[in-house]
Amino acid sequence: MATDTHELPWTVAELEAAGLRGSRCQIKRLYPELYAHILHKAFDGNATAAADFLGVNNTTTRGWFLANGLVLLGRDSPRRGGSNFQQWPERSLEEWDEAYTSHSETPEKALVYEWNLPERAARGLLMPIADIHCGHIACDWARFKKLVGWIKRHRNTRWFLAGDSIDLHCKSSPGSSSEQFLPLTVALDLLTKHLSTIGDQGICVFDGNHERRLNRAEDAGYSPARELADRLGLPFFAAMGGHILHKLGNISYKHFHHHGAGAARTDGAKLNRGESIAAIARADLVTVGHLHFEATVKLIEREIQDDGAVRNVMKHLALCPSFHGYRGYPVDMALRPSALGVTGIELSTRKKDVRANV
Repeated sequence: MATDTHELPWTVAELEAAGLRGSRCQIKRLYPELYAHILHKAFDGNATAAADFLGVNNTTTRGWFLANGLVLLGRDSPRRGGSNFQQWPERSLEEWDEAYTSHSETPEKALVYEWNLPERAARGLLMPIADIHCGHIACDWARFKKLVGWIKRHRNTRWFLAGDSIDLHCKSSPGSSSEQFLPLTVALDLLTKHLSTIGDQGICVFDGNHERRLNRAEDAGYSPARELADRLGLPFFAAMGGHILHKLGNISYKHFHHHGAGAARTDGAKLNRGESIAAIARADLVTVGHLHFEATVKLIEREIQDDGAVRNVMKHLALCPSFHGYRGYPVDMALRPSALGVTGIELSTRKKDVRANV
């Protein structure tokens, strides 16, 4: 049955009356075909104002408008008629100086995650879900759904999205649009549908190079990974790398994750790439995606202790497999088939002990 558009909330007042202020992505669930058009009309094309009203990041509403072919208007885009609005706030030179100094002095902060396991639990299981490539014809979607079901049954498991969760395609991307089985909006909805069932076990969402394609090609300021994080209510790492401090009772683990980079083809090249990333951070655990390769390595270094003794210290490196099967551009570019699945990483609650299992 066709929607009676006269009954839709086309103004800010009507959106208020519908209880949508601060409701995040509820409007998309209520009006799946016209949500972007409603917001675009109510806020005169201003994605930032729409985002402030809903309580989401403005990259989410910008992405909604762009995905539906709507023009971005407002303070960071030109309005119809040719008047240009600056994206920068109005500040004096002294205010800019003060703000810039404050920005430069602000340290990077790790995400601190409390596992809150049952008191008798000896171990927690960490699962980096890397390179799902949802939307691509080669995505092993059935395998992903089985993983979600498994995590749901094992309550001591925690997961995070390690980048390239969505296979976003642009004209400048490798491959072609014919390799996309799903439109972007459907891929987001499917991931939201399944991951929301294990959302309380989720840690965070990382950006990947595939999610960044639209921003690189169009300078759109939009990442579908950020929108997915908003939908799931999870922290988002806009950089493809970041630090997590896992707290399991009295035991803490320093974890550095990077989505990965480069186009290594051989096993040795992929291990070298992983080890070069692991050298960035002093951590108990380093995880790397992007390479579609499965390996765990113990990196051992000598370190002077506070008492003067010299001992071995260990860093665990896990290269994460993917869900990208052997179809499309990997075949065309003569790439090796991807390792499929996830790596399980056990973290002890009794003593500092990491066990990575492929």
